[in-house]
Amino acid sequence: DRRRVAERAEALFARAEAMSDRRTPEAAAAAVRLYNDAIALRPGEARYYAALSQTLNRAIHTIDGRQPMEALEAARMAAELDSGWLACQISYGFFLFYYAWRWEEAEQRLEIARRLSPESADLAANRAMLLAALGRLEEADREIGRAIAGKPYRSTWQSIRAGILYFQGQHAAALEAADKAIALEPR
Repeated sequence: DRRRVAERAEALFARAEAMSDRRTPEAAAAAVRLYNDAIALRPGEARYYAALSQTLNRAIHTIDGRQPMEALEAARMAAELDSGWLACQISYGFFLFYYAWRWEEAEQRLEIARRLSPESADLAANRAMLLAALGRLEEADREIGRAIAGKPYRSTWQSIRAGILYFQGQHAAALEAADKAIALEPR
Protein backbone atom coordinates (compact mmCIF):
# COMPACT_ATOMS: atom_id res chain seq x y z
CA ASP A 1 0.00 0.00 0.00
CA ARG A 2 2.79 2.44 0.84
CA ARG A 3 4.45 1.72 -2.49
CA ARG A 4 1.21 2.38 -4.36
CA VAL A 5 0.64 5.61 -2.43
CA ALA A 6 4.21 6.71 -3.19
CA GLU A 7 3.80 5.85 -6.89
CA ARG A 8 0.51 7.75 -7.05
CA ALA A 9 2.07 10.77 -5.33
CA GLU A 10 5.02 10.71 -7.72
CA ALA A 11 2.67 10.51 -10.71
CA LEU A 12 0.72 13.52 -9.41
CA PHE A 13 3.98 15.38 -8.80
CA ALA A 14 5.20 14.65 -12.36
CA ARG A 15 1.91 15.92 -13.80
CA ALA A 16 2.14 19.02 -11.61
CA GLU A 17 5.67 19.71 -12.83
CA ALA A 18 4.54 19.43 -16.46
CA MET A 19 1.64 21.81 -15.83
CA SER A 20 3.83 24.27 -13.95
CA ASP A 21 6.31 24.34 -16.83
CA ARG A 22 3.59 25.69 -19.14
CA ARG A 23 3.56 28.96 -17.16
CA THR A 24 0.01 30.00 -17.93
CA PRO A 25 -2.53 30.99 -15.26
CA GLU A 26 -4.71 27.96 -16.04
CA ALA A 27 -1.77 25.56 -15.94
CA ALA A 28 -0.50 27.11 -12.70
CA ALA A 29 -3.89 26.61 -11.05
CA ALA A 30 -3.95 22.98 -12.20
CA ALA A 31 -0.36 22.46 -11.01
CA VAL A 32 -1.18 23.85 -7.57
CA ARG A 33 -4.09 21.40 -7.24
CA LEU A 34 -1.87 18.49 -8.34
CA TYR A 35 0.95 19.46 -5.96
CA ASN A 36 -1.53 19.66 -3.10
CA ASP A 37 -2.92 16.23 -4.02
CA ALA A 38 0.62 14.80 -3.99
CA ILE A 39 1.31 16.49 -0.64
CA ALA A 40 -1.89 14.99 0.81
CA LEU A 41 -0.54 11.54 -0.05
CA ARG A 42 3.05 12.18 1.07
CA PRO A 43 3.20 15.19 3.42
CA GLY A 44 6.86 14.60 4.28
CA GLU A 45 8.28 15.31 0.81
CA ALA A 46 10.22 18.58 0.88
CA ARG A 47 10.52 18.73 -2.90
CA TYR A 48 6.73 18.74 -3.27
CA TYR A 49 6.47 21.82 -1.07
CA ALA A 50 9.47 23.45 -2.77
CA ALA A 51 7.94 22.99 -6.21
CA LEU A 52 4.57 24.23 -4.96
CA SER A 53 6.17 27.36 -3.49
CA GLN A 54 7.91 28.19 -6.77
CA THR A 55 4.76 27.66 -8.83
CA LEU A 56 2.77 29.86 -6.47
CA ASN A 57 5.50 32.49 -6.64
CA ARG A 58 5.44 32.54 -10.45
CA ALA A 59 1.63 32.65 -10.49
CA ILE A 60 1.24 35.67 -8.23
CA HIS A 61 -2.09 37.40 -8.89
CA THR A 62 -3.16 34.86 -11.50
CA ILE A 63 -5.01 32.27 -9.41
CA ASP A 64 -6.80 33.85 -6.46
CA GLY A 65 -4.56 36.51 -4.93
CA ARG A 66 -3.52 34.46 -1.88
CA GLN A 67 -0.37 33.07 -3.45
CA PRO A 68 2.26 35.20 -1.69
CA MET A 69 1.49 33.85 1.77
CA GLU A 70 0.81 30.36 0.41
CA ALA A 71 4.19 30.43 -1.36
CA LEU A 72 5.81 31.53 1.90
CA GLU A 73 4.12 28.72 3.84
CA ALA A 74 5.06 26.06 1.27
CA ALA A 75 8.67 27.31 1.29
CA ARG A 76 8.68 27.15 5.10
CA MET A 77 7.50 23.55 5.02
CA ALA A 78 10.15 22.60 2.46
CA ALA A 79 12.90 24.29 4.49
CA GLU A 80 11.78 22.59 7.69
CA LEU A 81 11.47 19.17 6.08
CA ASP A 82 14.93 19.36 4.51
CA SER A 83 17.10 21.88 6.35
CA GLY A 84 20.13 20.90 4.29
CA TRP A 85 18.61 21.74 0.91
CA LEU A 86 20.10 25.04 -0.23
CA ALA A 87 17.32 25.99 -2.65
CA CYS A 88 14.70 25.58 0.08
CA GLN A 89 16.59 27.82 2.47
CA ILE A 90 17.11 30.47 -0.21
CA SER A 91 13.46 30.43 -1.29
CA TYR A 92 12.18 30.62 2.26
CA GLY A 93 14.57 33.47 3.09
CA PHE A 94 13.56 35.36 -0.04
CA PHE A 95 9.84 34.91 0.56
CA LEU A 96 10.24 36.01 4.20
CA PHE A 97 11.43 39.45 3.16
CA TYR A 98 9.79 39.80 -0.24
CA TYR A 99 6.27 38.90 0.84
CA ALA A 100 6.20 39.12 4.63
CA TRP A 101 8.76 41.89 5.28
CA ARG A 102 10.22 39.78 8.07
CA TRP A 103 13.72 41.16 7.65
CA GLU A 104 15.55 39.57 10.59
CA GLU A 105 14.10 36.12 9.95
CA ALA A 106 14.97 36.42 6.28
CA GLU A 107 18.55 37.37 7.08
CA GLN A 108 18.83 34.45 9.51
CA ARG A 109 17.46 32.01 6.92
CA LEU A 110 19.85 33.29 4.26
CA GLU A 111 22.68 32.91 6.77
CA ILE A 112 21.71 29.25 7.14
CA ALA A 113 21.91 28.99 3.36
CA ARG A 114 25.33 30.66 3.38
CA ARG A 115 26.62 28.03 5.81
CA LEU A 116 25.35 25.35 3.41
CA SER A 117 27.01 26.88 0.34
CA PRO A 118 29.06 30.05 0.85
CA GLU A 119 29.88 30.33 -2.86
CA SER A 120 26.31 30.05 -4.20
CA ALA A 121 25.58 32.69 -6.83
CA ASP A 122 21.83 32.26 -6.28
CA LEU A 123 22.25 32.92 -2.59
CA ALA A 124 24.37 36.01 -3.30
CA ALA A 125 21.64 37.44 -5.56
CA ASN A 126 18.97 36.88 -2.93
CA ARG A 127 21.14 38.36 -0.19
CA ALA A 128 21.79 41.36 -2.43
CA MET A 129 18.07 42.03 -2.74
CA LEU A 130 17.56 41.77 1.01
CA LEU A 131 20.56 43.98 1.80
CA ALA A 132 19.37 46.59 -0.72
CA ALA A 133 15.91 46.59 0.87
CA LEU A 134 17.57 47.15 4.24
CA GLY A 135 19.55 50.11 2.84
CA ARG A 136 22.89 48.31 3.12
CA LEU A 137 23.78 49.21 -0.44
CA GLU A 138 27.54 48.67 -0.38
CA GLU A 139 27.08 45.13 0.96
CA ALA A 140 24.30 44.59 -1.57
CA ASP A 141 26.58 45.71 -4.40
CA ARG A 142 29.29 43.27 -3.30
CA GLU A 143 26.78 40.42 -3.13
CA ILE A 144 25.24 41.11 -6.54
CA GLY A 145 28.76 41.37 -7.94
CA ARG A 146 29.49 37.88 -6.56
CA ALA A 147 26.25 36.59 -8.04
CA ILE A 148 27.01 38.03 -11.47
CA ALA A 149 30.56 36.68 -11.36
CA GLY A 150 29.08 33.22 -10.79
CA LYS A 151 26.35 33.48 -13.42
CA PRO A 152 27.16 36.41 -15.72
CA TYR A 153 24.27 35.87 -18.13
CA ARG A 154 21.37 36.42 -15.74
CA SER A 155 19.64 39.55 -17.00
CA THR A 156 17.57 39.97 -13.83
CA TRP A 157 20.73 40.14 -11.77
CA GLN A 158 22.06 42.93 -13.97
CA SER A 159 18.74 44.73 -13.35
CA ILE A 160 19.13 44.27 -9.61
CA ARG A 161 22.66 45.65 -9.86
CA ALA A 162 21.37 48.64 -11.83
CA GLY A 163 18.91 49.44 -9.03
CA ILE A 164 21.53 49.13 -6.33
CA LEU A 165 23.94 51.36 -8.23
CA TYR A 166 21.20 53.91 -8.92
CA PHE A 167 20.35 54.23 -5.23
CA GLN A 168 24.05 54.66 -4.47
CA GLY A 169 24.08 57.62 -6.85
CA GLN A 170 26.31 55.80 -9.35
CA HIS A 171 24.11 56.68 -12.30
CA ALA A 172 26.55 55.98 -15.13
CA ALA A 173 27.33 52.52 -13.73
CA ALA A 174 23.60 51.93 -13.21
CA LEU A 175 22.94 52.74 -16.87
CA GLU A 176 25.73 50.38 -17.90
CA ALA A 177 24.22 47.56 -15.82
CA ALA A 178 20.75 48.30 -17.25
CA ASP A 179 22.20 48.16 -20.77
CA LYS A 180 23.75 44.76 -19.98
CA ALA A 181 20.38 43.51 -18.72
CA ILE A 182 18.66 44.69 -21.89
CA ALA A 183 21.36 43.15 -24.07
CA LEU A 184 20.90 39.82 -22.30
CA GLU A 185 17.10 39.97 -22.41
CA PRO A 186 15.77 42.52 -24.91
CA ARG A 187 12.12 41.94 -23.92
